[in-house]
Amino acid sequence: MSRSPKLSTPPRALFHLGLLIALLPLLDHFSSPVGGSFRPLMVSVTAIIALGVLWLIKAINWSRDQTDASNRARPWRFVIAPVLVVSLIGCVIFNLPLRARWLIAEDEISSLNNAQTATLPERIGSFIVNDVVAIDEASFVVIDSHGSSRAFLVSGGFARLPEGPDSQHARYLEALGGERIEFLKLKGDWYAWATHW
Repeated sequence: MSRSPKLSTPPRALFHLGLLIALLPLLDHFSSPVGGSFRPLMVSVTAIIALGVLWLIKAINWSRDQTDASNRARPWRFVIAPVLVVSLIGCVIFNLPLRARWLIAEDEISSLNNAQTATLPERIGSFIVNDVVAIDEASFVVIDSHGSSRAFLVSGGFARLPEGPDSQHARYLEALGGERIEFLKLKGDWYAWATHW
């Protein structure tokens, strides 16, 4: 049985570029308390699975065909794709996409006060804002719905909770809906939150 020579060579730059492009919607999804759009997320996951299968086929064929000198010359190219995927997993585990977007928007979010809630900004940093709710002088909620393509049955945003997520203010967030609320401490009194049904 004859194998295609392209399926027995290490992945090249175009393969790795395609993988990097497929990983970007996942980074976007994990950069918001409510997640991202469902359709790009599913396209991304499908592309990553397809590229993973292609990578595996290339690795198996390459290892079977060690007599060709050109195949032995660049086996290190097989390492790039797993490093990209492991790097993405590490970024997600440590919430780096969300923390990076938060750092960009932190000054604008922190500058909001009760007087400004009457004139709600459309965007704060790179977050699309649906609502700002003043709870008292020290606490308010910025709801990010991630645009019109909001994640299904999820609400979320940022809250300044000086007394922490177990306070009365956190109970207000539970009243917004959802069966479960999750908090992630960002900086100081600020938390990212999401309610899930």
